Amino acid sequence: MTRAGSGSGFGTGAGMPPVEIDLATGQCRRFGPSPWLRHALEQASRLGRLDGTGLYYPPGGDPELCALVLELQDDHVALRSRDTAVLITSGAINALDALLRAHLAPGDEVLVPDPGFPPYHSLVRLAGGRPVPYALRPTGPGFALDLDDLAGKLSARTRFLILNSPHNPTGHVLGEGELRGVAELLDAHPQVAYISDEVYARLVYDGASARSIAALSPAGVVIDSLSKSHGLAGYRVGWLYGDPGLVDGARAVIAETLGCVSSLSQEAAKAALRWGPGAGPGAGVLAASCSAARATAMEILDCHQVGYALPAGGIYLFVADADGGAEAEAVRALGAAGVRVLPGDAFGASGRGWLRTTFAVPDDELVGGFTRVGQVLATQGMQRNRTTQRRRPPCRVSSSTT
Repeated sequence: MTRAGSGSGFGTGAGMPPVEIDLATGQCRRFGPSPWLRHALEQASRLGRLDGTGLYYPPGGDPELCALVLELQDDHVALRSRDTAVLITSGAINALDALLRAHLAPGDEVLVPDPGFPPYHSLVRLAGGRPVPYALRPTGPGFALDLDDLAGKLSARTRFLILNSPHNPTGHVLGEGELRGVAELLDAHPQVAYISDEVYARLVYDGASARSIAALSPAGVVIDSLSKSHGLAGYRVGWLYGDPGLVDGARAVIAETLGCVSSLSQEAAKAALRWGPGAGPGAGVLAASCSAARATAMEILDCHQVGYALPAGGIYLFVADADGGAEAEAVRALGAAGVRVLPGDAFGASGRGWLRTTFAVPDDELVGGFTRVGQVLATQGMQRNRTTQRRRPPCRVSSSTT
């Protein structure tokens, strides 16, 4: 399943040495929003678009931004032809939190991927619901959705099914067969709505297409943001769109708790959608940069004969621990070597035996960090399995990936 050679858990641990290279934090640092954002905001200023940014914007989001969000969703023509609502939120997590708080009753069940993004569990619990994990399993070179396991977890108490494609932490992109299987399950369980987290949808590789369940089913909502695709994590702009009844419930929560997303952030979001790395002449720049970084990281791990799940999308490499279950030891050893990674079991029981790393880092950290990962895990594997020790040729990987 892995390629080799051919809640919490997010801390580094007390008493560990300072970390020089962060391969743990889930944000894209391939390049910052400057200079394109500076140029975009200057353009917006010249057009008078920043004149009112000291005032409240509508609780549901600036209408122009809502329209741009719909234009962005090339894969959702079927959804857009139906009655569709849009809500601008303070990042994707705010969208999910508001949605769950608006619609969960005590004891309602929400199916969440395992392994999966840890806040799925915590936000469901905060809203009074019960998270029920369903499995993604090692299959071929990566992971895949276990439709039988998912079907077996559906019950009369299930209210939502959370999907995440491209997937954090494995990089799996739901294929056509998986999407159609999910759509059939939703048709058979009309009380269940999907929540499709698609924040990595514009970061796919090797010809993959991150098609949305929204193209096949109207029974839910999509969550997205500019944090990953445009490197705007700190601006806190996301959105929720889809079924009007679901979106309007979240809108009521946002109006009472947040009021509105920062007006300046919304103007930055409009600038990003017009002139940023995912639009106009900059289209695909960030995805191309991340694709090159992904190739470099895999080349380094292959050189050290360290296994990983092949990511079709996203910004993560899910790395197989050399001992298949000693990830805490591996995290400590890598911390001592100056590299921060996350243990796979922080993402659920199915993550046991894995480490989550990100390749969306500057070139020097990319090469230095993954070289240390390869060296530490290869050394640990040889120490535990001395009969497999052998001399390896030196790894030579170019630091130029952009």
